[in-house]
Amino acid sequence: MPEEPVPQQKKVRGEVGSEKSNPKSSKKEELSEHMSVEELTKKMTLDDAKAYIIPMGVYKGKTIGELCLEKPSALTWYIDSYGGRNNLLRAAAKVLLDAAK
Repeated sequence: MPEEPVPQQKKVRGEVGSEKSNPKSSKKEELSEHMSVEELTKKMTLDDAKAYIIPMGVYKGKTIGELCLEKPSALTWYIDSYGGRNNLLRAAAKVLLDAAK
């Protein structure tokens, strides 16, 4: 009995393999809100910081980049006065402010 050919799977755009198996894993996997702000600012790129989406509060859903354009003083508040545990938020604000200096 002849074997049936195995159908070829079409590659879906962006489906190269899981990032977990990729030795060059993305920075997003490496960054955690529980890391220190100093550690995060060393690993976070300016693009990472601009794209970080604020997860709560008045500016929930906005990116740090958008907030920088709309209300730059809010970045200083996130660095100096924000009392939450999310260090990614603090670090993103700090990276953006440091880049503006």
